[in-house]
Order: sequence, then C-alpha cells, then structure tokens
Amino acid sequence: GFDCNQSHWPTLDSLITALFSIGDYLSCLYMIWRAFELDPDYIRGHVFKQYIYTNHACFIETFKCVHSECTFRPDQPIPPEYEHAILDEAFSLRTKSCAEDQFLVRSWETSGDKDARAVRMGALRQNSWEELGSRLMDLYEQIHEEQLQPRVVSEESVLY
Repeated sequence: GFDCNQSHWPTLDSLITALFSIGDYLSCLYMIWRAFELDPDYIRGHVFKQYIYTNHACFIETFKCVHSECTFRPDQPIPPEYEHAILDEAFSLRTKSCAEDQFLVRSWETSGDKDARAVRMGALRQNSWEELGSRLMDLYEQIHEEQLQPRVVSEESVLY
C-alpha cells in the first residue's frame, strides 16, 4: 500500500479518490499535494483541488494552517468532459457508500433477531492505531466465541 511505496500511483490515485468521496477534504488536499510532487500535471488532483477550492473554500485556510509546508501552483485548465467524468465517478462512490450505510442501518433495525445485541467498546486508553486494532481483535474474538458457544449475555460480558 501507500506506506510501502509512496510513489505507487494506483494506490495514491485510489486514496485521493476515496478521501474526496468521503468528504475528507483536508487529507485529500494533502495527498494531492504529495501527488503533485510526483507529477504536477496530475489531472484528477487538479479537478478535486479546484472543486474543493470553489465549493468548500472554508477548507483552504484550515489546510494552510495545518499543512503550512504545502503550496499549490496556479490551477491548470481542465477540459470540462474530464472534469465531469472525474467528479461523477467520485460522487457515485459517495452515493453508493451512503446507500450501503443506509442498507446496513435498515437491516439491523429490521433483523428480527431477538438475540442480537450491540457491543460497546468504550473509550480507547490511547489514541493509536495499535490500541484500536487490539480492541477490534478483542471484539472479534468475543463475537467468534459467542457464535461457537452461545451463552447468556450479562453486563460483565460487554466489552468496554
């Protein structure tokens, strides 16, 4: 992935598209800046940057404060057909993701499974990927054990 080779274009391109699609514009702008270091003519980056600067101008000052080392060159003209195709792809990903989220919410609400329960994890002791990964693995093991050996759910069995 990106950690192994920051010049790997398919990964960088996919990451930029994903960040834009989920609305994480600050991270998207940073990754675009990194991509421009490799290729100043990166079309998708120019399209997303122009869109963010035009439609979400509030992110510009925040981005400059958070990533003061990042400066962009002047915008490059992009043919409208490229711009529309790139933005349509990103927005279709956003729409698809929202539809999947809604489906999951509806299916959870209407599952009819009387044994279904929510598991609360509580606050993390540290804000780190390692801590989150450890807690998710604990949660996975707990659910896996419950599926193999059904038991009565008590307050003590809820993961905090």
